[in-house]
Amino acid sequence: MAAPETRDIDRLPSASPRPKDMQVLCLRLSRTATMYFALERLGYKAYHFKEIGQRDIPGEPPHVKFWHEAFVAKMYGRGKTYGKEEFNKLLRNYSAVTDAPSVCFSNELKAYPDAKVILSNQDVDKWLASMESNDHKWFRALTAIVTTHDDWTDREALRKTFHEHYAHIREIVPRENILEWAPQDGYEPICKFLGKPVPGEPFPHINKGDSVAEIHKNIGYIGTAKLLGQYLRKPVLYSAVVLGAWWYTKRMLK
Repeated sequence: MAAPETRDIDRLPSASPRPKDMQVLCLRLSRTATMYFALERLGYKAYHFKEIGQRDIPGEPPHVKFWHEAFVAKMYGRGKTYGKEEFNKLLRNYSAVTDAPSVCFSNELKAYPDAKVILSNQDVDKWLASMESNDHKWFRALTAIVTTHDDWTDREALRKTFHEHYAHIREIVPRENILEWAPQDGYEPICKFLGKPVPGEPFPHINKGDSVAEIHKNIGYIGTAKLLGQYLRKPVLYSAVVLGAWWYTKRMLK
């Protein structure tokens, strides 16, 4: 019998105990740059899509390779699926998660039962329109394909996915451990929920109109997004595309 193939994540040293406890899970569907900046302001080390080019250990692959491995196992059953042990390694230096790709693993992240969950409420029609208006269709592809395997261009399938995602999070998270929040609520309910002092500055409303496109250009992953959206359904090409996109992002940031 052939020995099981060693995964990239298995080559990383154990992260038990974690250097940082996982404290906050923002499980709204993608486009939560607002929450990323807000949580950073409150003192958390937040994980966002822009982190996928990071290397925690010199000589080891960047995060994007581990996410590829996790997606292929979840979507296609290729290799052992990621659980708490694997996410402890991948997210060892982070105390909060926001945005894709983390939100695509909401079920797996419930392995952190002590983490507080923030569910940002949003209107489904505005969400769909916002996805389409800023050339960020890759967000829709990532969300729809991982959660339903549906055609990501099908608005009705995405609408169904949207409502099912929110209902599912409310079902699996204890009521006392979840905050239902909207951007207009500002810092106050978040800080009360997390036991943090309210900052003496306005809440960072990042995702308004076309400003999000400029924000994403500034952090260097709009090209990555387009490539991921184009090839996400093709697992054979996915690894090369993601790694190439990461290289492209690094060039943009130089």
